[in-house]
Amino acid sequence: KEIGIQKALGAPHIFIQVQFLLEAIWLCLIGGLIGLLFVWLTFLGLNAILKETMGEGFVLVLSASDTQLGLWVSAIVGIIAGFIPARQAARLNPVEAMRAK
Repeated sequence: KEIGIQKALGAPHIFIQVQFLLEAIWLCLIGGLIGLLFVWLTFLGLNAILKETMGEGFVLVLSASDTQLGLWVSAIVGIIAGFIPARQAARLNPVEAMRAK
């Protein structure tokens, strides 16, 4: 319904596409951050196990570049996953969009 209202009020196609893409990117970045948290917690556990079995010489490290790469991949996945739904939403007829649940 939100799309139908925006289109009825004269929102351009690009506005609706950008809105959908930004929402997709945002959701993927949140997922990426949650994933990085799990990786960090896993590294803590594995480092404790490795310290006991292999000594101090072997340590897993999550670097800043690894973190950045993970977030970039999340953003790119958001763009790819959100592109087609964004195009379809921008092309909806306002009346059909307002009828949809």
